[in-house]
Amino acid sequence: MHRLAVGLPLDPLKPRFQLQSLVESVSQHMPSTPKAAMAVEAIRALSKDKLKKKYVAGERTLYPPSYPMHYERLAEGVENANKGIARPWWKRFFGIW
Repeated sequence: MHRLAVGLPLDPLKPRFQLQSLVESVSQHMPSTPKAAMAVEAIRALSKDKLKKKYVAGERTLYPPSYPMHYERLAEGVENANKGIARPWWKRFFGIW
């Protein structure tokens, strides 16, 4: 489980709370049981994007009719946050992108 924890990507938006440290802590305190094996397999599936490939999101999910640009703007906001770029206060106030 330690090897899996090392291979997980770091979250730049929340540097104090990392999935890596959680998995490390669990691996040190969890005894070897069938549930532990299931947890290891779940972490492995998350790290390799198996579930993303198995359950592909459709057009209606990615572009909901009520707000089609939601996920594109969300991804853009995360990328800008990683770069340290914030939206001006007036754009946030008036809801302008």
